[in-house]
Amino acid sequence: MAVPTLSAEAYPANFTETRPAGKAVDKELGGIGFQDPSEGLMYQVWTCRTDGSGVTIEASNTPSFEIYSGSEITEVSIAFDSNMNYALAFVEGGVAKFKWYDSTISDFTITNLGAGVTSPRCAMDDKRAFNNSGRDVILAYLKSGALTARVQRDRYDAEYSLDAGPWDELINVGMNRGMRFQYWVK
Repeated sequence: MAVPTLSAEAYPANFTETRPAGKAVDKELGGIGFQDPSEGLMYQVWTCRTDGSGVTIEASNTPSFEIYSGSEITEVSIAFDSNMNYALAFVEGGVAKFKWYDSTISDFTITNLGAGVTSPRCAMDDKRAFNNSGRDVILAYLKSGALTARVQRDRYDAEYSLDAGPWDELINVGMNRGMRFQYWVK
């Protein structure tokens, strides 16, 4: 994937996956199990939710278990990388954060997304099997009203401003039925 940019012309379409409208629950298509992409990344739907003090995840073959414990958690967004490690964008105590698997330390790390960041959302850009080496988890959010993104291959270090807006909310991100990565802002 090259540096993320918006296309000169919009090609809106329905998202390939339907995600819940609320902020306390998210659903994402993923593999058969954590760190098990053997059946591909479109095997089953995983559900992520918060009760305000923790974040849990479950699938039809995996009972609910906690992946993060905290307080005042109001938003969650889940994605999976090519190795079925989860990436979790969330808001805790009004602060946007991102928990992701860092292969350089072989463990998860949490990145504070900084002041002025709202509506963190994440998704894999292309889960199709043929695109194994060209896909990334995209982390998107609003920063002082501007649509902003970070990508996995940069280890989420570089911040890309996509549209100055100002926008009020980033509702959803992901692949659309026209096979383009799409951002839904209002």
